[in-house]
Amino acid sequence: MFNPELEVPDLELCKKLQELGYPQETGGWYYVKILFPRKWVLCLKNPTENLFYSCREGKKYFYRVQDYIKAPTVRELGERLPSSIKWDHTLLCGKMLSGTYFCGVYKKGITFTEVSADKEANARAKMLIWLVENKYIEF
Repeated sequence: MFNPELEVPDLELCKKLQELGYPQETGGWYYVKILFPRKWVLCLKNPTENLFYSCREGKKYFYRVQDYIKAPTVRELGERLPSSIKWDHTLLCGKMLSGTYFCGVYKKGITFTEVSADKEANARAKMLIWLVENKYIEF
């Protein structure tokens, strides 16, 4: 069964991506802050109607939304990650035998930098944040 919480980064990583300029006005998954009860909910946005649909509660949150943050999927993050960041540095993402995920920048087999996380979306988001903060890429 499809679980969107495994396909998108955690809320704090999405907040950091937003601060760094990750595009916010597309369709797809979003963390939506609703007014009652006051909490963040993972929702799917319909871009043509500008409505948010909760995948768990089956409700539309279009009149009670206080704030929203784009929650990019593993695929969307992968499309933003370059295959190399310099002519001699390679970027790789994968799953370790321990079950955790990693993204790393390597130069001729030597680790330049590496991040790891409990799910692939978090590892990709962490690497994207590192690349933007270190001015290798921009949104």
